[in-house]
Parts: sequence; structure tokens; C-alpha cells
Amino acid sequence: MQLRSSQNKLKGFSMIEVLVTLVILSIGIMGLIGMQLVSAKNVNNSQMRTVATFFAYDIIDRMRANPAGVAAGNYNSISGSETSTSNCPSSCTPSAMATTDAAQWNANIKRTFAAGGLGTDANGTVTRNGNIHTVTLTWKEQNKGTTGEGVESKTLSMQVKLL
Repeated sequence: MQLRSSQNKLKGFSMIEVLVTLVILSIGIMGLIGMQLVSAKNVNNSQMRTVATFFAYDIIDRMRANPAGVAAGNYNSISGSETSTSNCPSSCTPSAMATTDAAQWNANIKRTFAAGGLGTDANGTVTRNGNIHTVTLTWKEQNKGTTGEGVESKTLSMQVKLL
């Protein structure tokens, strides 16, 4: 009888080992899933920053292509609310080209950042101080702060001397 009792204990011990192994494996898999989620969020955020940099260079290139509009001050205060009704590029003045550039630029910014799933309130502005133009883009991106998951505003500013 004692031999039988000893065999039952061994079978029970093997089952406990299996259960402990499953618990450890489950914790490890949950950790891997968490890392994948954080990685996906960070990839999305870095993509948004890359897109913001692209758009900053986009308006700077548009300004370089219209030096008469820059000299006349047509790019000095782009606010993001511009709309274009001009017939550019077929019959375009430097002022009309600047208005068209500003309207197209902000429409592209709003459309692109909205496609990223974080709202349509992305915006691009241009201001001038002396010979320096400051291009600023604002958008929302995912974050994980002390209060948990959410979105926060991000800003990218670039300065360029065009004149």
C-alpha cells in the first residue's frame, strides 16, 4: 500500500509542474502582447512626426517656388483657415498662388492626419519675423501618461530664411 501512495504523489507533482509552467508561459505571452501594442503605437507616432516634417518642407518648397509671393508678404501669416477660389496655375498671380498653396497645404495636412485616426484638428501655420519664416504644424498623437491612454497635442516648428 505504501508503494501505491508514493505513485499518486508523483502524479500529482507532475500536474502541479504543468500548471505552474502554464501560468509562467501565460504571463510571458501577455508581456509579449503588451510590447507589441506599445511598439505599434510608437511606430504610428513616429510616422506622424515624419509626415509633419514632410509637410513643413512642402510649404517651404512652395514658398521657394514663388519668390515674388514671398517678397510681397503673401506667406507671412498662414493660419490654416485659408480657402482658395483662384484658377491657379493657368492664370495665377503670386498672391493667388500663395493663397492656393496655403489652402492646399492645410487641406492635405488635415486629410493626412485624419487618415491616421487621431482627428481632423491638425493644422499648419506660417509666420514671419524679419527675414525668418517659422513653419509650425500641430497634430494629435497617442500617448501613455500617468492618467492612462489618451492623445496629446504635438508641435513641430521649423525656421527658414528665404529672402
